[in-house]
Amino acid sequence: FVKCNPTIIPGPTTKSNLKYISTDSSAYTTYYEIKSDYGWNELIALCDTVTNHASGIGSVMDMDRAIWMLAFNNVLVNLDSYSGVFCQNHYLYKDSYGYFNSVIWDLNMCLGGFPFAGSGATSLGSLNVTAMEQLPLNLHSADIYWPLINTVFNNPMYKRMFIAHTRTITSEMFASNLYQSSAASLQALVDTAVQSDSNKFFTYAQFQNGMTSNTIVGSYTVPGISNLMSARVTYLQGTTDFSYTPPTIIAVTPSNSSPLINTNVTITATVTNTNSNAVYLGYRFQNPEKFTRVLMYDDGTHNDGAAGDNAYGASFLISSAQTQYYIYAENNNAGLFSPERAEHEFHTLLTNVQTAVLGQVVLNEFLADNIAGDINENSQNADWIELFNNTNSPLDLFGLYLTDNFLSQQKFTFPQNTIIPANGYRIIWADENNSTASYVHCNFRLAATGEQLMLSNAAGTVLDSITFGTQTSDVALARCPNGTGPFTSRIPTFGTINCPVGVEELSSNFSSIVYPNPANDLLRVKFLRSEKINALKIYSASGQIVFEKNISSPETIIDLSKLPAGFYLLRVNETGSHKIQIVR
Repeated sequence: FVKCNPTIIPGPTTKSNLKYISTDSSAYTTYYEIKSDYGWNELIALCDTVTNHASGIGSVMDMDRAIWMLAFNNVLVNLDSYSGVFCQNHYLYKDSYGYFNSVIWDLNMCLGGFPFAGSGATSLGSLNVTAMEQLPLNLHSADIYWPLINTVFNNPMYKRMFIAHTRTITSEMFASNLYQSSAASLQALVDTAVQSDSNKFFTYAQFQNGMTSNTIVGSYTVPGISNLMSARVTYLQGTTDFSYTPPTIIAVTPSNSSPLINTNVTITATVTNTNSNAVYLGYRFQNPEKFTRVLMYDDGTHNDGAAGDNAYGASFLISSAQTQYYIYAENNNAGLFSPERAEHEFHTLLTNVQTAVLGQVVLNEFLADNIAGDINENSQNADWIELFNNTNSPLDLFGLYLTDNFLSQQKFTFPQNTIIPANGYRIIWADENNSTASYVHCNFRLAATGEQLMLSNAAGTVLDSITFGTQTSDVALARCPNGTGPFTSRIPTFGTINCPVGVEELSSNFSSIVYPNPANDLLRVKFLRSEKINALKIYSASGQIVFEKNISSPETIIDLSKLPAGFYLLRVNETGSHKIQIVR
């Protein structure tokens, strides 16, 4: 997680621009702050790709997200950003799938509040109001000090995507004048507070007239918002790039609107004014994933109807409760998304999954006093509850309820399309946080002093319940045998089998705990007993040793980044074992 802002007083020579400098991380500390525990090597590798190997940038960076950021900066004349003189005010977050995501922030000086576009390595590039109104779409496209913009404009598809996004922003918000009604509403909302504020930087009259009156700020002029954007819309709509006619995309249709898991679905769309080899389907199965983009065909052999009828088709295998997808098409001059806000917005296809009933899903394990165990996506040692699906089919938890109080049975409602896989697990974080696409967070915490836990349906039928007493830190209550047996106190087995079945998957002679599990690139191992040397070995599913090291410290971090996703066995001193999962 990287904050892209100069760490010294910025000037034209200090840019957080992703330009490659050297392999030495000290050369970058003036321009970036690492907000995670590590990341300099990853940042340097990204800068090397952006600057020297731009053709491979799509494999390390979410380019659609970066292009949206650049399009936003350009249309809204947001120059206190990557697009301006300091290339600042953006974050980079490397997700669990290995892609850097651009995160825009600090927008108080967009809409012409900061007139310094920059030029090369030494000029502030100060703009007057007219120059801001006519800020070119290709600003910095040939300036080596803005390598990300270079990459976008040197790639014909990225450039057409950039123009498509700028056209969407311009037409939806500014050509429609929607921004003016939004501004009026916001202005009315804060009017009394502004009027009574004795520390405001501008007068109340300037605040009242901020939409239509320019304001002198030191050596430059900040334009009234509607003055700027009315002129900017006129300028943009008069550019050559906006004059090109993009493709049309209609009749986007799945072959089955309620498919089953592990069946093929074809998406078809009628696309005209397009190059026949430039119609794409992007799809993914959950929000954090990168979209997979595949060609669609109008050749009569891809469930697309007759060849040459402008109906394009592409198929994929349904492997999740929902699929998110979009269409992108382009001709020699312009591109278009359907929906137009893709990849930020998308079409959704829901899978036909049966709702769980009595006997199918049970409370399988829970940890009510998590001190040093598994962490949630917010890096918190939160309490958690594990459900288990006793059937051979995926099941939907929507329509079920979870509670820690038998007298308030419907305390937490599972969101739509909360799927638990066949013979699999679903973790619910008991931390009172909001739900996300990958995890479910319920609206209560577990009491380490003991309480109740119940799973039920809308009819009031109790699917499973337990009343428990005082809990020990980092010790779970878990069913053994898995999914059917009684609850016993055990070392937590987050999202994995609770007790040995057939072979020794977990030993009762534990001398360590591991977290997070599932893990991405890093795994922490904490030794519970003091020994001079702890021998660690990680085995693949086939029994091959893929990691081996002797550790003398009480806690260590293992780098898993070179291992593929999957299940592994970690052994400590050939006694205690942990089944771990690596996710990408």
